[in-house]
Amino acid sequence: MWVLVCLGIVSLFFIAYRFRQLESGEASASNPEVPKEKGSRLRTIQNWTGDYLLPDSYASWLKKRISAAGKLAGMTVEKLYFRQCVAGAFGLILAAILPQRGGWLFVLFMGGLGFLFPLFQLHSPARRHEKEVRIAVRNWLMLLIPLLEGNLHFQSTLFDVFRRIPGSLNEEVNRMTVQFTGGRSLREALWDAVARVPVREFVQLVRVLMDGDRYGPQEMAGRLKELKNRMDRHDRRRAKKQIKDAVTRLFFVVLLFIFVPILILGFLILMQSMKKNVTL
Repeated sequence: MWVLVCLGIVSLFFIAYRFRQLESGEASASNPEVPKEKGSRLRTIQNWTGDYLLPDSYASWLKKRISAAGKLAGMTVEKLYFRQCVAGAFGLILAAILPQRGGWLFVLFMGGLGFLFPLFQLHSPARRHEKEVRIAVRNWLMLLIPLLEGNLHFQSTLFDVFRRIPGSLNEEVNRMTVQFTGGRSLREALWDAVARVPVREFVQLVRVLMDGDRYGPQEMAGRLKELKNRMDRHDRRRAKKQIKDAVTRLFFVVLLFIFVPILILGFLILMQSMKKNVTL
């Protein structure tokens, strides 16, 4: 029985390795020196899965999750859903070949866990992208406020600052610039950027900038100052909460790994002393 289990696990790893090779072939398909057959085959399977098995509502939700994780190399909705299906199938097969007593509930649990595993991998890039966006927004505010206080033109100053500061929002800035120069209003271009980057600080900044045409530079500088003060207060509350959580985790670690062993050791010494009738 265990021989079959080991063979099944080895075969699963081999299949996973083959899928990784196919994905590598797809990533290098743009290079003319690399043959495109492997990438095209895998892309065909992913597109078929996305066309016939992926619901529209779930596809839009996956698109939001990918946007929240930032610009991932070659990640699409079809590719992510295909990874979910493959990981869910691996979980079902692994739970079926392993000796277990949970019945079909355990098999379904392993399949669901495998299906959700690619989504768990997006959590760390999403947190990193959110931090980069917060840093970019703070840098924008630190430059916009003194420039607008100097009575400079709002729109030209805004796009000049957006283009000059490096960060993870350069692609959105280029898209907004192209849309604005093509005749689209600044309000619509900013609102489309919010739909692609739903980070709290960026949304608050866009809500202030959308009314920039109605006010002068001095008043806009005051509104941006208020926004910066709110962001500072929110950052201080976040920092205090992180410190409190770290102290709480440290307390439980000390309690678990120091006091609990001391209590267990003291109880064992007490029991040994009572057996030997030795006075403490």
